[in-house]
Amino acid sequence: MVKIYSFSTDRKHCYYPNINVESNDLKRLNEILMPYTDMTTRIPNLKTAIIDKQEHPIGYRLVKKKDLSSLGLRGNTNILYYPINEWFYLSQKEILEGPQDWGGIAILRNLGSARWLQNYMLDKHSTETRLFKTAFKDIIHLKERSVKTNAILMYEEIFL
Repeated sequence: MVKIYSFSTDRKHCYYPNINVESNDLKRLNEILMPYTDMTTRIPNLKTAIIDKQEHPIGYRLVKKKDLSSLGLRGNTNILYYPINEWFYLSQKEILEGPQDWGGIAILRNLGSARWLQNYMLDKHSTETRLFKTAFKDIIHLKERSVKTNAILMYEEIFL
């Protein structure tokens, strides 16, 4: 079961359905969330994977190569350090619903966005990164290219 707190269809519209969705229904996300909107914008579905005999939504997490820490983009001073093959949870007080950049862990929804961010970090910040296929728990906020979540499991490194 995945809880969906909020989502955006564009930069102007934010919705707060606060619903629970079965993991296997994330493949029908557009159908599930459309009744909560006043738009006809298509909401991309999420991929899932079976991990430890449970189905979880998945995406991609980029971390600094030297210490597996968060990237610190947009002036974020709350740097987190992530383990590999182990669940990492935020405390309830660290979670903030809505589209803002803080209040959760960002997961990229597709490899194209991950590759773009990997190149950006190297070109603009001279920072080498590692990319992981990542399972996650609840959806604090869903955007077109990313998901803000409360817990992640970086379980498979990807080399592009």
